[in-house]
Amino acid sequence: MPAALNIRADQTLGPLEMEWRSTGFTPARLLLTPAMRQALILNGAVANGGMRFFRIHYMLDLVSGEGFGTDDPVYNWSRLDEGLDLMHENGLYPFFELMGNPGDWWTDFENPLQVHAWRRLIRDLAQHVVDRYGIETVREWYFETWNEPDLKWWKWGVQGFLNYYDACSEGLKDVDLNIRFGGPGTAEPRSETFCELMKHCDQGVNWFTGERGVRIDFISVHEKGGAWTDELVDASTTRLMNESRADWAWLREHHPALCDRPYINNECDPLVGWDRNQTWRAWPYHASFAANLMAEHLAWQDEADGPTVSFLGNDHGFIGAFGQRGQFACFGADKDRDLGKFELIKKPVFNLATALGLLGDERLAVDISGDADPRLRCIATRAGDQIAIAVILHDDAVRAHGREACRLHLQGVDLKGWRLAQWAVSDDYPHPYNRWCEDGHFEFPEKGWSLDPGTQQRGMQTFVKMRESEELPMVHAPRDLNAEDSQSGIALDIRVHAVHLLLLSPPGASAPEAVTSLTYTRWPGRGPGEQVLLRWDPLKRRDLWGYEVAHRPSVDSDWQLLSDAGSLDAVWRHVHETRPAQGSYRVRARDIWGRCGPWSAVLELPKALC
Repeated sequence: MPAALNIRADQTLGPLEMEWRSTGFTPARLLLTPAMRQALILNGAVANGGMRFFRIHYMLDLVSGEGFGTDDPVYNWSRLDEGLDLMHENGLYPFFELMGNPGDWWTDFENPLQVHAWRRLIRDLAQHVVDRYGIETVREWYFETWNEPDLKWWKWGVQGFLNYYDACSEGLKDVDLNIRFGGPGTAEPRSETFCELMKHCDQGVNWFTGERGVRIDFISVHEKGGAWTDELVDASTTRLMNESRADWAWLREHHPALCDRPYINNECDPLVGWDRNQTWRAWPYHASFAANLMAEHLAWQDEADGPTVSFLGNDHGFIGAFGQRGQFACFGADKDRDLGKFELIKKPVFNLATALGLLGDERLAVDISGDADPRLRCIATRAGDQIAIAVILHDDAVRAHGREACRLHLQGVDLKGWRLAQWAVSDDYPHPYNRWCEDGHFEFPEKGWSLDPGTQQRGMQTFVKMRESEELPMVHAPRDLNAEDSQSGIALDIRVHAVHLLLLSPPGASAPEAVTSLTYTRWPGRGPGEQVLLRWDPLKRRDLWGYEVAHRPSVDSDWQLLSDAGSLDAVWRHVHETRPAQGSYRVRARDIWGRCGPWSAVLELPKALC
């Protein structure tokens, strides 16, 4: 019997409360670099808020000051403000690790003077960000302990960590009781630091108040699919899930009072070590691993004794090469990046955020029947009257192959008159790594290629090919659904290491509204022409085919279409043939019914710079 995905559109499982829209990197000073600035713009533009949180190590190293041991310290928040402002401007929130040592002043967290000074620092930090961004915004953030305090990053012992924890908690509470705080974000499964903090929060004595038990709003860990290695290896979903289940079993046995707290894995990466080269990080494999992990955690959460898994975060915000753990492949020597002479190319794992951003906020019941591949997973959701479904076929074995033909049946809804749009992160479609290999895979960071005119020209042509294949591909043009789709099901053909996103929309929605807030930034890039990165406010609707971007070189020339609804994200990079860039731009949205909204107001590049 053929495989069938049976979705009960009239039976909900409750809200989709798991937060998966997160990335991170280290150290915080990278926030202030041109490459990370561009990365934040690209992340903030992901459709439907598909990327929301950045978890960054050593944020407090961006703070300086004096008089930390007094009642009236003086702080310099300027570098921290610059980084947080950039996130805020792009609609992103920090998952704020209270990590770093301003001025290297703190040396002993068992010293009462220093413990009180840390509480004061955290209080003043909280008050500063509340004053700058507003209390409602800051309540959306997460505040967390020092990253992986069971490793060498923490230097002051377990008791020092418990004192530090209380100081963080009380400092935040001094400003607002509803600011979220938890931890410990430990690296080793059920390490001494993890176990002692659980004991402290459950039964211990608060260092400041003397009360028994200390608040913890969420419990965070780092369970990953494999250890450090320079060899090409498979990541293991099984290993990661087994360790996570063991964490929860230990909590239920030793500290059941804490089991009502959300369980968070905010570094659920395939492997430890961001810079170790694993070529599959450039392939759809990385995306299918992440999506499969989300499906596995949702299934675990549905079990009778399962936890509330409120957050899954990938630590893949690094700027590196194709095989390193990042959302982008960065071309450009380190010495050139601070000058803006680099290229960020999206990897398939970045497009996963765009695809999953289409999911709704209410889960639907799913039953997989027939002769289905046991690797097949499905997440079905509703957003208003639209239905969005992620279908995942993943195998931890990098060299696995195969396909699955199945049919998707929606029960409890008449699909006549509805329209289907379908996107895929899959090796069935070109992606930048393939294009790079086809053209001779010039090395990172292209050592010497810019000095040879012929090689430079070939490199520029390769960049064009990579950019043409870096957006989330649509499987086919949106089509109307009919009675046969309702009766026989929607046919799907999915290969292993792929994620398909299906959006089903009923008739009746209005045409897209006008795009607003069209802005730009200039970038030198790697080639002879200047680059313009366009950004606009994304429309808050899921039924978009994409955005059309048009350019007019001068007021006397015709408009030229740069993007024929090729991107769901509210951003577009235009590489000019010469410097400086010149002309005007306008943008409009097209929905899956083929209707276009009005053009945005025209954005003209300043003549003084042209």
